[in-house]
Amino acid sequence: MSIDSPSRRTALAMLSLMAVVAAPAAAQGEDSDSLFLQARNLPKERREEARALCLKALERSPGYDDIRIHLARLYAWDSQSDDARREIRTVLAKSPQNAEAREVAIDIEVWSDHPHEALRICDEGMRLDARNPLWPYRKARVLRSLKDFPGALASVQTALRLDPDHQPSRLLRDDVKQLLQRSKVYLTTTYDTYSQTFSPWKTVSLGAGHRFDLGSVLLQVNRADLFDTWGTQVQLDA
Repeated sequence: MSIDSPSRRTALAMLSLMAVVAAPAAAQGEDSDSLFLQARNLPKERREEARALCLKALERSPGYDDIRIHLARLYAWDSQSDDARREIRTVLAKSPQNAEAREVAIDIEVWSDHPHEALRICDEGMRLDARNPLWPYRKARVLRSLKDFPGALASVQTALRLDPDHQPSRLLRDDVKQLLQRSKVYLTTTYDTYSQTFSPWKTVSLGAGHRFDLGSVLLQVNRADLFDTWGTQVQLDA
């Protein structure tokens, strides 16, 4: 059955109306939040596609800091340091106390082998957000990577004065203290029982080590009783 001319015009009018109503819904599906969600959910090997989604979202919402921070990370992961700096500096210029943006800025400089610029960003964070243990902790990490162990210890102790329970700082403090010990001598013993069939395994280790400017040397002598037989092993690590 053919459709007469008035019916055809009515059908076309209805289709046009449906298109007009559907267009805002489609546009809403591509708003900045939706695009950002898509970018974050993409696997790491699709970073280029994620960057394109972030850029598209920023065209709609240029002031959306979370998107710009994520875009900076995506650039940094692919060693596109200049692009990463441009995005993160845009955020910090507007919101210098944005902790997430400052952490990304530090990461960018560390990953691109600019530790002294990373230290400057940490110092700026300590000045602007003086009660936050994160910034002296991050500074200590950079100093440790530079093998400035006394400076790293001083900085991590500053973090712990601000928050004695800051677990990352406590772990870093213990690590740096070990590194600061140029010479050490230690004795350890172990006693392990695996079954009632065999006698327990007994091990005694005596070691001595020294840290030089170019590296460390460790000498360790192990004396073990395994299956009622004593044996000696000497280890030298350099």
